[in-house]
Amino acid sequence: MKEIWLNNLLEPVSPFKGRIGSFFVCMAILLCGLVAPVGAEDNPARQAANDFLELLDAGSYQQAWWEGSEYLHATSDLDQWVKEVETRRGLFGRFEERSIKSTASRTSFSGFPDGQYEILLYDSRFQNKRRGLEMLILGRDLYGAWRVVSYRLR
Repeated sequence: MKEIWLNNLLEPVSPFKGRIGSFFVCMAILLCGLVAPVGAEDNPARQAANDFLELLDAGSYQQAWWEGSEYLHATSDLDQWVKEVETRRGLFGRFEERSIKSTASRTSFSGFPDGQYEILLYDSRFQNKRRGLEMLILGRDLYGAWRVVSYRLR
């Protein structure tokens, strides 16, 4: 009996033992700010995508095209691109909200020259389209900045 008592006495006692303790440790870390979520400010490609989407949401379609990549300029005429985006977004109505659905990185992508690409899919809601999907493909330009190569709305 004495040996069991001594073993229990020498065993480290942790207030964080079990699920409840783990929960409190995780909450303490989150509340103290030791773990920060990765957002657009930490991801230059996502920040470039958000800046592009803000221009579209404001109706600044020409400016969005000009902020796009050289590839976007080479594969689409400004007036035609603006007309297509304006028509589609006009049918969907006023933008209401979006959230990132998925992201992917690639160095080779069908229909595009080899390079660094980020593909971002957003679940989007508009006034007349409750479940829209926006896809942006971004590529690095000659100076290393992320630029929109393609924008699709469905």
